[in-house]
Amino acid sequence: MIEQGKLRYNGVENYTQIIHSLTSVMDVVSVDTGKIVSRETLLTYAKWIRAGELPEDE
Repeated sequence: MIEQGKLRYNGVENYTQIIHSLTSVMDVVSVDTGKIVSRETLLTYAKWIRAGELPEDE
């Protein structure tokens, strides 16, 4: 959704607020490790995606 630019909160593209709201009601689990991904990590991923700098999978 972030890549497609469709993720909005009350009509605004405030990714910090969106991720904060989502992580307050659900956990995001890493497929690779099976561990919960922190809010800070999700914010970093969102910034990388928006900048077109998401690292390639190893």
